[in-house]
Amino acid sequence: MNLQTNDEPSEEQIDTAIEAVRNLYETRIEAILAGMRKHLIAQGWSVPNAAYEMSDGEYSWWLSAYRPDGGEEEDNMVDVRFEIAESRSYDGDQPFGINFGLEAVEWGGRPVTEVMPYNFTDQVWVDARDAQAVEERFKLIETVDLDAFAAHMTES
Repeated sequence: MNLQTNDEPSEEQIDTAIEAVRNLYETRIEAILAGMRKHLIAQGWSVPNAAYEMSDGEYSWWLSAYRPDGGEEEDNMVDVRFEIAESRSYDGDQPFGINFGLEAVEWGGRPVTEVMPYNFTDQVWVDARDAQAVEERFKLIETVDLDAFAAHMTES
């Protein structure tokens, strides 16, 4: 018999907390990616589809874009991903730990640019059950300068 202690939350408890964050922020995440799509199109990128959710084991939303003047070929594509990153998927240090990330990756997997607050620091994770901490962390991504983000996508 496997008994959970108060110090060891069950996977169901963790999933429930993170799912609540997803449900609360999904509309705002989609708005960020819609803004990115609009911005990229204005800069001459081809962005044929709206963002889509791909939450098969992780919470992420994707937007595929093609650099200006390069056509819609795979090697000209850059995927923009918004992720609700989970500690248990990365370092496992904090069961309820989450962070938000916005990244762009070229076809083939080369990272182009990324914003993940406090990445590689002791403050990288906030507790998914702490509404104020989650909101403060989300605002760091929500206020990202789309011009600067897109400029990094174009420069590489």
